[in-house]
Amino acid sequence: MKKGTKLLSVLLAFVMVISMFAATFAASAADYYKPHYTEEVTEEDVSLMLGDVNTLLSRELLTGDIIEEIYKFLPSLSAVVNNGSPSDSTRNAAYYKAAQPERFAALPDGEIVDDVTDENGNVTTPGTFTTFFETHPIVCSDLAAFQTEINNIIDLVVIDNVMSTIVFAFVFFGQQNIPQGQALGDGVDQICEALGVEQEAKLQDLLGIGAQLGSFDTAGTRVYLKNVVSGLLPDLSNNLMAIIRSIADEEKGAKLYAGITAVLENLSSVLTALSSSLASLGVDLESVLTTIDELKNGFAALPTLGEGDTKRLDLEGVIGQLVPLLTNSLVGIELKIVFVDREEHDPEPPTLTDLPGSDLGGLENGIQFRHMQLDRIANCESTADVMKTIYDYLYDNLIADPTNNALLTSVVGLAGLVGIPQAIADFLDAALDMDNSELANELILMLANEAGRHVLTAYAATAPTCTESGNTAYYICEACGKWFADADATQEITDQNSVIVPATGHTPAEHYYADPDGHALICETCGVTLESGAHVDEDGDGLCDVCAFEIPAEPEEPTEPEQPTDPEQPTQPEEPTEPTTGADDETPVKDADIPKTGSAASIGFGALSLAAAGALVLLRARSKKNDII
Repeated sequence: MKKGTKLLSVLLAFVMVISMFAATFAASAADYYKPHYTEEVTEEDVSLMLGDVNTLLSRELLTGDIIEEIYKFLPSLSAVVNNGSPSDSTRNAAYYKAAQPERFAALPDGEIVDDVTDENGNVTTPGTFTTFFETHPIVCSDLAAFQTEINNIIDLVVIDNVMSTIVFAFVFFGQQNIPQGQALGDGVDQICEALGVEQEAKLQDLLGIGAQLGSFDTAGTRVYLKNVVSGLLPDLSNNLMAIIRSIADEEKGAKLYAGITAVLENLSSVLTALSSSLASLGVDLESVLTTIDELKNGFAALPTLGEGDTKRLDLEGVIGQLVPLLTNSLVGIELKIVFVDREEHDPEPPTLTDLPGSDLGGLENGIQFRHMQLDRIANCESTADVMKTIYDYLYDNLIADPTNNALLTSVVGLAGLVGIPQAIADFLDAALDMDNSELANELILMLANEAGRHVLTAYAATAPTCTESGNTAYYICEACGKWFADADATQEITDQNSVIVPATGHTPAEHYYADPDGHALICETCGVTLESGAHVDEDGDGLCDVCAFEIPAEPEEPTEPEQPTDPEQPTQPEEPTEPTTGADDETPVKDADIPKTGSAASIGFGALSLAAAGALVLLRARSKKNDII
């Protein structure tokens, strides 16, 4: 079994608790009250959740099975519900075929036989309707269909003969009970007014026991009853929130209490007085009277506030009585609730106590709830506001309050001992650590999943790039996790990879971008450079071998002019050497061997030296002249 299915009973119980707590609020302020919403939990989310509650109620509670059980009961009313003869009554198949020919065309003709049951109420021999509905079941696809079925039964039962029987019983057998009958009708009128159900006529007049005694109105009575039905259906959850808001003030609360009291007290009195006369018509009211007495005694035992016309139910006290019964039936623990003033809130956590005959039968001190701020519910602008305000109150007292949180943590820890299913225990354990919006969102998604509603988050289509993949548009349901291709969640995507659009890869441009410095190839989609480099001309044709760019010729390098070289320097003439005397020549030199000044040899040597010096001067002069040029 799915986890969500196991939690369904808890979710429906949560709705019941919400409804009970809502009824404790009363109005005292004139301005609208708006609870706190977040991006995670919006007013629309809460409204959709109320719709999911309707779906669950239609599927789990207000089903075609209930309508079938009503039909099985109708034959017992044949003494009253007939058109003048037994063959044209609710005991005969002809009655149903005439009223609803399409549905009951295959119903066997003749008398309707009841089921035979054992002492435990189990069917041992199926009767006519049980056998018929096995092959022709009544299916209520939603609460609107359920409402239609109820209205059909009203038309089937509220007929002239029934109306005349009621008048006959009062006029001929119980005129002394007419005041009680009128009070009964007035009580129903009060209940309708308190609940916001508009009626055009008083019930006592429609039944023929009002000012015009005996003048009944069959069609008007049908309308009256159908108005009551439409006050609840088909939008049951929102209508309940609206009713709660309507009766949240003390005046309407007192009117509701007075109406219920009048109905229970006078209905019992009227039926008791008329039971003998109706018995002569074959109507046995004994079991009905027993049930009414039980309801009357139970209602009278409920705590109240005020006196006289202001008397009303002490709804905090009512909740204090009902919650332990509810929690005990769900999880085997009598969870007590004690309402205290905010400044009196006990900081010490309550303790668990073992009671005889069970592992954990109750809570010693119970959970302490702060008294409600009673002006909020009545001043809520929408039914979603009513629901959210009550949720916030419960969260603040159960989860956000550390004392109560500790107590609930202890209870969850004993889940195995007290018979709490593990799936529910796991959910409660996680819930105790969630913040307000997180838990509200979790409850909304759980109810949506159970109701079969998809909570879609849209993911827009993204185009792929050259290097990264993209995706088509798709939607993911936050409640069930499924993927869809459309916003109506009709086209499920089973292969999640199918939404991926692969990367396109680069698209090279048709031509290289080139300039004298080199070339580059660019992706024409994203502009990234795919390759680049210098020009290459291996074949020497003057064109780049890669991009065909015409490579400009290289300019010749200018040559440096030759520098003139210096002329060789004339060598200095050797200095004449002194004649040497041999070291070993011991012969002295004679004066005759040395030239004399003014001699011919001396003159020749001087001329030679002069010529050499002139030539040197001349060469230097030429050299300078050349340098200047």
